Amino acid sequence: MDLNLHTHLAELIIKIFNDERLNTKGAQLIFSTHNVSLMSPENLRRDQVWIAEKESGVTTLVSLEDFDKNLVKIDSPFGRWYDDGEFGVYRK
Repeated sequence: MDLNLHTHLAELIIKIFNDERLNTKGAQLIFSTHNVSLMSPENLRRDQVWIAEKESGVTTLVSLEDFDKNLVKIDSPFGRWYDDGEFGVYRK
């Protein structure tokens, strides 16, 4: 999603898909990105963010919805926490 797309344009596309008034047919947008600024509660819900980790040739997908909801709240800074390794799948 981030290749050759300005961050603001990517955010707009996400918002269009999340807006029931504009996305009247309920179309889904599936994308991958390295732009952690898109991983914000303003853009995406917890259940919309999946993190992939590859270890020993095996890729595992984890949804933010699977984390403790008392810790990962709907307004948590997903992108910053991902960068800080809070989800255990990113190593600096």
